[in-house]
Amino acid sequence: DDGVRYEAATALVRAGDARGMPVLVDGLVHSDPRVRSRSINILQQVTGETFGYRADDHPHERRAAVARWTHWLDQRAAPPRK
Repeated sequence: DDGVRYEAATALVRAGDARGMPVLVDGLVHSDPRVRSRSINILQQVTGETFGYRADDHPHERRAAVARWTHWLDQRAAPPRK
């Protein structure tokens, strides 16, 4: 169930567990605008960032912002370089 999935991700992130972040970033491309809004609100609360994402933007603009979020996630998940 999507509702349970996003609530669990929110609880993880608010507790300081980054494992919920990819779920919330995935929520940015959800077909339901309420899920998109909730996801960006939580991401912004936790990170202080939006990367230009607005849940009601045209899909093209949302895709560009989601790419920035995905890049941000990838950078956080990458092992440190030696």
